[in-house]
Amino acid sequence: MWRPHNDARIIARLVAEGGLARGRDVLDMFTGSGVLALSAAQLGARSVTAVDVSRRALATVAFNAYRNGLRVRTRRGDLFGAVPDETFDLVLANPPYYPGAATLPSRGDARAWEGGEDGRALIDPLCAQAAQHLRPDGRLLLVHGSFNGEERSLEILRQAGLDA
Repeated sequence: MWRPHNDARIIARLVAEGGLARGRDVLDMFTGSGVLALSAAQLGARSVTAVDVSRRALATVAFNAYRNGLRVRTRRGDLFGAVPDETFDLVLANPPYYPGAATLPSRGDARAWEGGEDGRALIDPLCAQAAQHLRPDGRLLLVHGSFNGEERSLEILRQAGLDA
């Protein structure tokens, strides 16, 4: 089973310290273990949606939400395709960003960390599409490695109309 990295804990801490989830509609993209979705729900989010391509990840999130008396809606799909016409106040994203094979893995644990040849296979479309799914004054918290090129991500976000 894939356990959350410190990246997820950093985002969860930022959300908690900033009160970013309270009363808001939150999307946890690439939910994986669901730690961010569950944290947002515990922190008083109005609604939480967890998205992942992995059925096993979504089952884990649903089970842990049930065990903890939390409401988390799960959606299986690739990026925003799982929530095509929806907008959110807060989008949390800890995508697979480690460089790997040219083709993204279609199964197994490597789906949790491999982000294509340069690690940007999921980062680029996320950055390009995020603005369409954020409400006015909405926020995107995105984690990736410095080796992925922060300036590239910032540029894509700006081109999409976000203040990055």
